[in-house]
Amino acid sequence: MITVDREFPGWTKRVGFVPAVLEEIDPKPANTYAITCGPPIMIKFVLQSLQKLQFADDQIYTTLEKRMKCGIGICGRCNIGPRYVCVDGPVFSMAELRELPDEL
Repeated sequence: MITVDREFPGWTKRVGFVPAVLEEIDPKPANTYAITCGPPIMIKFVLQSLQKLQFADDQIYTTLEKRMKCGIGICGRCNIGPRYVCVDGPVFSMAELRELPDEL
């Protein structure tokens, strides 16, 4: 589904912020995985919406590459607790994120 957050001339499809559209669509978690990427603030609210929709932590995956700098684990800029996004990720399940300090 294609969605934009602000309508513009000629746009005829859905308009709205991704978390609100997600809740409106109301996907069912049975036999489903949710994968999200994009701006960190959007990811934060999409993860909350997926939890409201009762997706289990092992059904939710997100990317955190925005935190990366060197890409090989030397600079330490992308660490979250003991994990390095560039080495251990950049894709993490919600179950993995729950084991880390709340730095998102």
